[in-house]
Amino acid sequence: MNDTIHVDQLSKTYQVAEREGGFKAAVGGFFRRKYRDVHAVQQVSFNIQPGEVVGFLGPNGAGKTTTLKMLSGLVYPTSGKAQVMGFNPWERRTDMTANSAPTKKALATSSRTDTASAAPVLTPPPGRAARRAGGRCG
Repeated sequence: MNDTIHVDQLSKTYQVAEREGGFKAAVGGFFRRKYRDVHAVQQVSFNIQPGEVVGFLGPNGAGKTTTLKMLSGLVYPTSGKAQVMGFNPWERRTDMTANSAPTKKALATSSRTDTASAAPVLTPPPGRAARRAGGRCG
């Protein structure tokens, strides 16, 4: 398989609680709920080759965002398969996640270094801001 993204029969169905009007129905809904299935994505299949430029178009409610969330691993599909660059998006591999998150020490060190090195670039010379603003500053 040479595809960057391979999607085969990907589907997502949400179970949504049905609500009836009125106080009695609202109280009864706490004890027994009726659910209905909402099919957000139904059996989507496509392949994207390396370097290929694609568009993802469709009407409101067609499942575009849900499909992209499944491909990014934020939403688990009800059925189907997908691979993004050889990986299954909704499987969390411990060897990948352990090395992907920076440690607190690395964050503290990098933010101090980045701020210190950027300070001379971002700080205008004294009085320059006031001259630019025509004396309206300070």
